[in-house]
Amino acid sequence: MFRLLRRLPGTNIDATIDIQVLSSWTNQARRLCEQYGRATVGDSYIGQLLARAPSEEDGSWPCRSMCEVLESVASEEVARGFKIGVYNARGVVTRKLNEGGNQERELSAKYRVWTQRLAFDYPYVANIMESIAEHYDEEAEREDFRARVVTRLEH
Repeated sequence: MFRLLRRLPGTNIDATIDIQVLSSWTNQARRLCEQYGRATVGDSYIGQLLARAPSEEDGSWPCRSMCEVLESVASEEVARGFKIGVYNARGVVTRKLNEGGNQERELSAKYRVWTQRLAFDYPYVANIMESIAEHYDEEAEREDFRARVVTRLEH
């Protein structure tokens, strides 16, 4: 069901999010998923959908409305789904054989900037963002290792 949604509930014509509509939809969807014994998978899909949040006008992400919803829900499964949605949104990654993890380091740095911007007002969301940054740090290390192996094999 959630995969069929192309935009977030509460999205206005100007691409802003109506916090009341989104919050109400999220709470109702979670309640229905729980009622039908699908709370865990429902929360995961809700998190993936919430990862489609727009940016603020200043480029910071996610938008304040999304932060409010994530803070109020504070569900581990929603957070896990949110992270999955972020990773999947990246799409296919291509690189040169010996490039290493530079792409991932750039992503990690971007998420850390957002973490710092959110830390005071939205600590739960900042924690999620820091977790995403750490994931990209780990990927960068793996890609660096892979590049070193490829370089050794060439010689």
